[in-house]
Amino acid sequence: MSSAHFATSDGTSLAWDELGSGETVLFLHGMDSSRRRWDPHVQALAEAGFHCVRVDLRGFGESAGAEQRFGMETYVRDLVEFSAIAKAERFHLVGHSLGGMIAQKFAVDHRARVASLVLASTTSHNGRRATAFARAMVAFAERGFDAVLADPVLKAEVESAVAEAFPKMALPLEFLRKGVEAPNPARANAWRACIEFSMKDRLSELSCPVLVLHGSADPLIPFRAGQLIHEAIEHSEWIAETGAGHSLPRERAPAFTAALLEFLQRNAARVR
Repeated sequence: MSSAHFATSDGTSLAWDELGSGETVLFLHGMDSSRRRWDPHVQALAEAGFHCVRVDLRGFGESAGAEQRFGMETYVRDLVEFSAIAKAERFHLVGHSLGGMIAQKFAVDHRARVASLVLASTTSHNGRRATAFARAMVAFAERGFDAVLADPVLKAEVESAVAEAFPKMALPLEFLRKGVEAPNPARANAWRACIEFSMKDRLSELSCPVLVLHGSADPLIPFRAGQLIHEAIEHSEWIAETGAGHSLPRERAPAFTAALLEFLQRNAARVR
């Protein structure tokens, strides 16, 4: 598949591609990733009669916009505009991690447009502790790890946020260095989108079929977060991948493809 590009309403160029024909399945990747995350799955779905479309989130992969400063609302607006470019008025939506958060927001705000929803390794609520951690990571990603530590005021703010996020353990700041050694504005935006994110009280509004998958050994988003999404959507289906970590679509690619395909085939024809 070759890359195509489209310009959003604010002129930002986003990269995307498509494969197959039939009902549309739209894929959203997570932080520090790209649409290539879905490589193991799109071929199988296209061969099964689905139209697979996927986009690089703003600032990631081949998409522009990393230097901008934005949060969740911009990601959701990009999805609205991308779905128009992909000529998908109603579609099946699949999201991993941050992509799953964006997918929840879109699915609740645009319920008539989502034929079914698949949420992998994600959360529906970032409370006080998770928001404190996200704020710390925004600071590191905006300035760079060593620059934050060299600024007494910023360092104190980050230490306070990390202590709030992990009240039962003294987490060394050095543990958070990876990925933010230098300023990483794309990651800063992704973490900013996580601040005070919460859809938990609105998930019950969803009536479309929903599949929730989570790895029991996920070190980034707790396994319980996936369970809570499933419990909040009474009609949702639940798959627990024992021993799997956060990169569920990649770590358990064959099982993920099989589960996704079976779910979509059962819920096909809902785009009409």
